[in-house]
Amino acid sequence: MSAAFIEAKLDGLKETLALLDDIKRGVRNRIMRKALRAGARPIIKAARSLVPQRTRQMKKALGVIIRTYTSGVVAAILGVRKGFKVEIDGRWVNPEKYLHLVLFGRGEVVAGMAKGQPTGKRVLSDEEVIYGRHVAAVPGNNFLAAAFEQGKSAALEAIAETVRTELAKYRK
Repeated sequence: MSAAFIEAKLDGLKETLALLDDIKRGVRNRIMRKALRAGARPIIKAARSLVPQRTRQMKKALGVIIRTYTSGVVAAILGVRKGFKVEIDGRWVNPEKYLHLVLFGRGEVVAGMAKGQPTGKRVLSDEEVIYGRHVAAVPGNNFLAAAFEQGKSAALEAIAETVRTELAKYRK
């Protein structure tokens, strides 16, 4: 999964998460996986509303993967899922391959230069399409960071609520 890494600490959940310390690791991880998936939903919803739409494939491909590491850390990774490659107008479009370009942009490209060294090429092409001698830089659109900021409070509430309900089920 391609993803932009955004790190956040959950400050408002200390009391609720402290209750998880007394529980076995497997049960705690199961509760945290469920809570992080619930917390990712508002952020993914916000990201889908902010994503630039050229082919609509990136909007469809946005999702979450929950990873549990051997150290006990449970992490939610938001980004583009695999398996959304589609042919549009004779060209294959795979959001997994260009998410980084949408998020962070790209620099300008000049024919005849590669990494500051002359190459001898006179035009930029991919054997089918000729792009010209110069392709301008494109600024990034970090919609995932904006979506994180939009959905952060709803995500925290969803995580806290899920942890509380799962703990109540476990304590019975």
